[in-house]
Amino acid sequence: MTTPGFVSKERLLEIGEDFAATVNGRIFPVFVETILYTLYSVLIVIHFIKHRNNPRHAPGIFALSVWLYLLCTACWALDFSMMCTDLYRYLPETLSSDATMASDNEEVVNLNSTRIFVHDIFAGTVFVFCDVIALWRAYVIYGRPRWLAICSTCLFSLSLVLYALVGIFDITQNLRDAPAFVLDVHSTVIAALAFSALSTTMVAHCASTALIARKAWVHRRRLRCLINARVGNSKDYKPMIVLSTVIESASTAINEDYFGWSRSRACTPL
Repeated sequence: MTTPGFVSKERLLEIGEDFAATVNGRIFPVFVETILYTLYSVLIVIHFIKHRNNPRHAPGIFALSVWLYLLCTACWALDFSMMCTDLYRYLPETLSSDATMASDNEEVVNLNSTRIFVHDIFAGTVFVFCDVIALWRAYVIYGRPRWLAICSTCLFSLSLVLYALVGIFDITQNLRDAPAFVLDVHSTVIAALAFSALSTTMVAHCASTALIARKAWVHRRRLRCLINARVGNSKDYKPMIVLSTVIESASTAINEDYFGWSRSRACTPL
């Protein structure tokens, strides 16, 4: 007969292992995400103030930036909500002899399945439209050439199709009642689709960064030639030329987010 309130050693070990998985897969990522989200909020406020002083400054991109910020806010709120749901398993009342890991996992999956699905849809949308902002910056800086518009449109269309396929065959598996045709798809195919989709985002950001960096380098050389022509090569007078170009490139963040997303999905009880 089991003593009331008694918790077996095996049960305590299971709870400890699951708690460690939750810390690594939920708490720490949410902590880092909160810091980044705070910085993102500050940047959005600064962007809003600048746009308010100059309303003609790219209103379409400003609206897109605000929309993406709202999606990121929803993703952060969903992550925080799922973290709280996971921690409910470790409240004192769960340390009972009747509680089992199977019952805990089943309850958490039922609570988190819809939120994981919505979160992944929002995150995929953010990835797709971040490509638009990166490519648009290079497009404007280069003077709106037709070849860059065509390449950007093709890359964005490819990215949109790949992320849509990932949403159909991968993200829908998080639902409690996933469609049968989705469950029949091999995991290798899904991994290939996810890798291809993230690769298009990486290419978009790396290409836009390289184009903007090249434009900055050309401008720097022209500026140096102009100053040398006016001032000469005198060593007594060398003006200090500071040319700083703030380039937003998320290639590293994409890799970190991809592996972090994979780890969080692996740590999610199924």
